[in-house]
Amino acid sequence: MADNDNLKIWWNKAGGIHTNYTPAKYAQSLGNAAGATIQNYTGINPAMLFSNANEGGLYSATPYANLYKPVGPPFTDFRSRLGTNIGSSILKARKDGTWSALNISPRSVVYALASISPYGAYSVFNLNAAGKRGFGWGSHGDPGAEIFRSDFTLQSNVVTKWQMGGWRTKLRNKLTPFRGDRVNVIDYSKRSLSDVYNWRKPIFPIIGAVLGGLNPDITQDFIKFYFTGPTLHNGSVYGTDDIMVFRATITTLDDSFNPEWSPVKMIGRADPNFHYSGFSRDLSLAFTVYATDRDELKPIYRKLNALAGYTAPIYDKQSIGLIAPWMRLTVGDLLIQQPVLINSLQYSFVDADTPWEINLENDPEMKQVPLKIEVTIQFKVITDYLPEKNGQFYTLAKSSNEYGPETGTTNWLTDDDNTTMQRANEAMTVGDSFKAKLKASLDLTNF
Repeated sequence: MADNDNLKIWWNKAGGIHTNYTPAKYAQSLGNAAGATIQNYTGINPAMLFSNANEGGLYSATPYANLYKPVGPPFTDFRSRLGTNIGSSILKARKDGTWSALNISPRSVVYALASISPYGAYSVFNLNAAGKRGFGWGSHGDPGAEIFRSDFTLQSNVVTKWQMGGWRTKLRNKLTPFRGDRVNVIDYSKRSLSDVYNWRKPIFPIIGAVLGGLNPDITQDFIKFYFTGPTLHNGSVYGTDDIMVFRATITTLDDSFNPEWSPVKMIGRADPNFHYSGFSRDLSLAFTVYATDRDELKPIYRKLNALAGYTAPIYDKQSIGLIAPWMRLTVGDLLIQQPVLINSLQYSFVDADTPWEINLENDPEMKQVPLKIEVTIQFKVITDYLPEKNGQFYTLAKSSNEYGPETGTTNWLTDDDNTTMQRANEAMTVGDSFKAKLKASLDLTNF
């Protein structure tokens, strides 16, 4: 493909701005776009109808000179160096995220700007970037790691001690960086949904608040995956309850819908009539927990212990009755903070490939435990929505409120006959009316 095919814009001190892009080339680009649209809707490539059999292929290989790592960020995107004459072709450059940015998504705007840069989108969004641009993967092999790992007992700034009725960061560890998995190390605690992926105590709280999504004290996983106490419903902002976050190394996710039919014998018929008598839903979930660093072990086992606690009852000191535990589960956008009951929970601690932390130095703060745990859970799924035909069985909505998923373009299941939406809208109307009346009754100007 000739170099002249690329759009070039340059500035000349004597004559101002110049370009090699002629009206004919602009018309050709519009024609190519129209051809792509026709192919999308018809499956027919117009270019193939008029192509010459003697012509070469439509694609060319990336020149060897472009296969290099640009100087700068530690992570760069190879897609930014595909094609010929890199940096001179605007039309042929990667524009990932541009279309999504039109949906008023700030993250997509940043992604689009990064993708057209010489370094590519991966220079900004990668496994180990800070805040919500990364996925907390860990940095065991970074430069300088050998200095901190010259003592395998050295504790990092995520290690806590029990002090004044709570787990608090050790002062002497604050300057030692943690290089393990930042999702694994998120501890079990009572907190709000906005703090689900806070992986360490803020070292400089004021700076973290200013940085927002760039705050290095927070992270994210590829797929949202955590368990919480029952009070943290979808859309909850201010409430606090138990939160147990695990890395989403999910190996099994089976969802079973079980209608119940009761056979009824009818006189004059050999085959029974069937009456619909009930409905239930079961979810099978399995995932694996791997500790990549010693400092991850205490948070991991605290979360496993807390999760096991939701299979046992709550004892009420005021009576002899048992209070049944239930919790909420988030798995991606399939189920966001939906109520579930644990039918069974199994931890497989040992197999042929499981290493152990043996606590060779007999540190009183370290324990002898397996570094790998297989978790298998069977749930009864309740959901916040009434299970009914034309109803909603998965969340698949961007936002929710106390009445249910909000309708609109960001809710995949929005439909005119969606009974879940209808009930939510009715409840919202009644609820807003009640709140208005309550506010009016408390308004002193009415007296």
